Amino acid sequence: MSETSVELVRQSFEAWDRNDWDALREFYDPMIEVVAPRGWPEMGIIKGWEDVRTQFARSKDSWEEEHVEIDQIEELQPGVVLAQIRWVTRGKESKIAFERPVSTLFRLRERIVRIEYYFDRADALKAAGLSE
Repeated sequence: MSETSVELVRQSFEAWDRNDWDALREFYDPMIEVVAPRGWPEMGIIKGWEDVRTQFARSKDSWEEEHVEIDQIEELQPGVVLAQIRWVTRGKESKIAFERPVSTLFRLRERIVRIEYYFDRADALKAAGLSE
């Protein structure tokens, strides 16, 4: 599953950047779970495609420009992929550019079943049962 998992994650980010919700839905299990990073305004676990899509759309809404730049994607173990990304944005009103590094942990079966966001790579690795 190694190459397939990494490529699936890469393609899901490409769909995100295109705002292609139909394509993104195909990468996710219908009961997808998304866990926001500690300190994020909307805490907790979001479950199911419709709620995840609503939250993702809300996350994009404040920005005039928004995309993900992938620094690294690696399969840590079968069905567990870690993506080191930068979320790059520019505010609608403020026009201020913002870039936030994020460690994104994906858990996969045939599709992505869970996404966990971390601001610290060490926390993501710990969640995967590994260390630096």
